[in-house]
Amino acid sequence: MLICDETLDVAASIVESEGNAVWRDDSGRFVDGKFAGAIAVLTDLTEQRAAEKALRESEDRFRILMEDVSSIAVQGYRADGTVTFWNHASVALYGFTMDEALVMLVTRLLERQGYQVSAFTDQRAALSALRAGPNDFDLVVTDYNVPGMSGLDVAYEV
Repeated sequence: MLICDETLDVAASIVESEGNAVWRDDSGRFVDGKFAGAIAVLTDLTEQRAAEKALRESEDRFRILMEDVSSIAVQGYRADGTVTFWNHASVALYGFTMDEALVMLVTRLLERQGYQVSAFTDQRAALSALRAGPNDFDLVVTDYNVPGMSGLDVAYEV
């Protein structure tokens, strides 16, 4: 249900008679929950979508290649130092996984700001520590996309 003063944006593809897909962007306006008008702009985004798909496929191939290289440790980092890639050779060289590397980075960043940090790579161990000393913690930071138990699950348990 749309409430007042909302805009609904939709991107969809249309297949032309020649078989080519043309993307269109539509925008509808609702005032006080009632349809007030629409604007439809037909924009051929086919090349852009194809380029985006090719880039994703290229990145996937590169990731698979780098994950399987056993003799070269390869890591990827964002400008803020966040670990985005950590291959099997990195695990063998450094002795810890990408998740563990990320936890160490976040721990170091928070400690530099003067915080006392209890860091865990296992959600159940973190919950056990929290239950054992609930007054020892002022803030819980968790990752949303964690195997086994999502960040939402952890938040629910807290």
